[in-house]
Amino acid sequence: MAASRADKRGKQVRASIVHWGFAATFLAGITLLASGVAAQQATTPEPTVTAIATPASPTASPMPSPTATSTPVNGYVAANAELDDIVWAREINPKTNAPVRVATGFITTDAAIYATFAVKRIDAGVTVTAEWSLNGTVVPELNASITLDQGYQDGWIEFHLTKADGEIWPIGTYTIAIKVDGTPALTSDIELTVPPS
Repeated sequence: MAASRADKRGKQVRASIVHWGFAATFLAGITLLASGVAAQQATTPEPTVTAIATPASPTASPMPSPTATSTPVNGYVAANAELDDIVWAREINPKTNAPVRVATGFITTDAAIYATFAVKRIDAGVTVTAEWSLNGTVVPELNASITLDQGYQDGWIEFHLTKADGEIWPIGTYTIAIKVDGTPALTSDIELTVPPS
């Protein structure tokens, strides 16, 4: 079936969330190599989150079959998905969602906090959920889920937080936990501190 013009450009919905005394916008994005791709937002209570899908090539590659002997050193492998570990970044490539400015920590004045991971393959109908925590406390207002409308391979999924100009991030340990169809898949922590003097 031919994709609509809107699907070719990707879909985007934004919601602002006020928490921790600052305005944060939570975005969840996915860019994968396929034609007419569109992630479908899962039905969840407030807040509305963003699901972005941007097709990068005119045809989808065939999906490889997972092997029972596949044992990753890092990342996540299951019958429905194969993902690489989370990479934190200050900036991503807007066309691919790949990390551009990789981060080993953030500071209170950074504009955005990106958590990205490469998708080797993922099946149609899979729901990917991100759960954010600060200093060990889950912040449910920032959680997001996207459901894929078709299978993909060789792309990037990214979830990120942004803040209003002039605001600062709360210091502490930020954690993102990724679930695939409700199964824990990836988790990563990163420290956010004050800028060095």
